[in-house]
Order: sequence, then structure tokens, then C-alpha cells
Amino acid sequence: MRWQEPKDETLLAVVDNLRRFGKEKIDPTRATHEEEGKFPDVLVKELGEMGLFGLTVPEEYGGSGMGTVAASFVARELAYFWPSLHLIWTANSSLAAFPILYAGTEEQKKRILPRLASGEILGCYALTEPNAGSDAKSMTTRAVHQKGKPGSWLLNGSKTFITNPLHASVAVIFARTGKKDISAFVIETAEPGLVHPGVSVRYLPKHVIRSSDFCEVNCVDATLPEFALLGKEGEGFKIAMQTLDGGRINIAAQAVGMATRVFDDAYEYVHIRRQFGKPIWENQKVQFDFASGYAQLAAAWALIIEASERRDAGESVTRVASCAKLIATETAWTVASNLSTYFGGMAFTRESPWLPRLMDIAPTRVYEGANNIQQMVIAKHLDD
Repeated sequence: MRWQEPKDETLLAVVDNLRRFGKEKIDPTRATHEEEGKFPDVLVKELGEMGLFGLTVPEEYGGSGMGTVAASFVARELAYFWPSLHLIWTANSSLAAFPILYAGTEEQKKRILPRLASGEILGCYALTEPNAGSDAKSMTTRAVHQKGKPGSWLLNGSKTFITNPLHASVAVIFARTGKKDISAFVIETAEPGLVHPGVSVRYLPKHVIRSSDFCEVNCVDATLPEFALLGKEGEGFKIAMQTLDGGRINIAAQAVGMATRVFDDAYEYVHIRRQFGKPIWENQKVQFDFASGYAQLAAAWALIIEASERRDAGESVTRVASCAKLIATETAWTVASNLSTYFGGMAFTRESPWLPRLMDIAPTRVYEGANNIQQMVIAKHLDD
């Protein structure tokens, strides 16, 4: 089931190709990798070869420049097949690439973006800290400018809940550079895993979406060159929030994709499973539950597309992006939870993937800004 197909023929071809790829390669790999938390190296390489990492990167920097609407459709499809693969993709193509495109120098863009767009290297986005999640301004990671020394910036602090660090060669990291000022920096390493003096990465095992990295990034007297500064000193918070506007739309699309998979699997099951001498589907209550779920997800998807189109048009999307993230993730969780009951006891056996697929939706209500924070953002921008 799909809520809306792309209107653009080029994007439709991308989506159709991704669906074939999902059925032929993503589904089988998920079945063998997710329970062990194994990183899908081969599929990540193939996503690069398909040009998906460069979807929103302009052509002059090695991408296809297709914009936020395209990213939302691709996010939905990737998440439908495997949320872990989606997170790897979005951490690279959105969270890492966008701030460089938005605030980087021409030299930074030419040096880094083509490699991110091709999948030659992966990137990550390090904003959250152990005591600074929703309240990003309370971060304690600090960068001190050392003029005239080989390492112009000295970085100290810890980031947590970061996607991709074990396989990344680029990290966009945020640090305090004054009493109130926050600045953005780019860590570049020759080897994957952010192998850099003073930087260490610690893997955090998790219960859901297990095949994507989830890590702490610790900096102890890590030295960065002068050109590691991204944008102007003190502009880091603005860069972070502009990045999260797009990230929230993408997570909204992820949630709808995940819930759609639960919907499709449940819809197929109620047509096969028989009780009281007939398929479960023939009960009107069942039909109404699916009709309601369909309508709710369709409405959430319409909001995602509105936010995507506005962003592509260059409009400010902070409020509508938060609306999309709030509504889509809460709707996805509610609809998928309700329809999962129709799997009955089979959902709780290891012979089916249904319970893990449901539980993968839960963290979408937390990352990219917990949903109570989205409510605060929306309220703040009601007069915009």
C-alpha cells in the first residue's frame, strides 16, 4: 500500500528501483543481520552506487539535487524495508551533508560532499550529550581556539546517541566556544570509525534498529585545524536547528514507512487467518480498524509532503516540520500498535518479524527531538 506516488517521473523511477532493490536484497539481508546487530556493509555500498546518498546534494558537488520531497519518498521506502538502513542513509545524506552544504566554505563543500554523495565515506552528526538532549543549548563540549598552534582548536567533551560513528570518516560536531556561543566543526579522518587523536568511539547496544551504529563520541584534547570550523564562530546553534528541520521531516517519513509495513503485513494476515469459519477480514470491526489506520497514515503523509514542498521552495519550515514529526510518529505508533493485535500470539514468537517491526517505531517519537519538544516548538512558532 502507498499513500501517494511521486508526480515527478525521475523520482518515480528512483522509487520503483528502490522497491525492487528492497524486495530482492534489503528484506533478505535484514532477516540475517538485524537480530545480531550486524552492519549492512554491502547494502550501504550499493546505496552509494545507486546514487541515493547524493539525492539532495547539488549536482556541482556530486549529487542529483532532487530535494526534500525526493528524500521523503526515499526515506519512506527504505524504512518500509529496513529502518536501520534508513538511519544509516539519513545520518549521512541529511544530518552530515546538509550542514556542510548550508554553512561550509566552497573548499569544504568540494572536498567533502562528493565523497559523502557517492558513499565513498559516511558521515555523522554529533549534537546530543548525556546531559544535553532536548536542551541542546546546555551542552558542555567545549572548543578552545589556539591561535598560532598546529592544532588551532582544542576539543573536549562527550556526545551520545550518535548514528554512524563506527563507520564514519566525517563528523559534524557542535561545541561551546564562548559563554553563550555554540559553533560547528567538521572532524575528518582518513579511516572509518573517526580514528583521530583525542577522539574515541564507544558502541551502545540497543534493543531496536540494531544494525545501525549507536555510539558515544568522546573528545579529550582533540586538536582540529583552523579550517575545521563550519560556518562562522557562534553560528552553530542556527546550523544545528536548520539541519534538524529537514531531519524531522525525514524521521516523519521514516515512521510512516515503518507503519505502512506493519499495515501491509497485518492486512495480508487477516485475509489468510481464519476464525469462526471465515477470514478475520470479513468482520466489519476489522475492516473499520484498517480503514481508520489507512486514513490516519494518509493524513500524516500529506503533512509530510506539505513540509517537504515548503522546504524545497525555500520557506521557513520549523513549525510545519515539527508538526509533521509529531503527527507522523504518534500516528505511526498508534496505528501500528492497534493493527499488530491482529497478529495474535504469532507476533510474540521468534518465527515472525512482527513485534520487532512494531518496536522499531517507538524511538521515532524520541529522536530528532522528543515529541513534547515538538509541541514546544510548534507553540513558540504559532504566530509565524
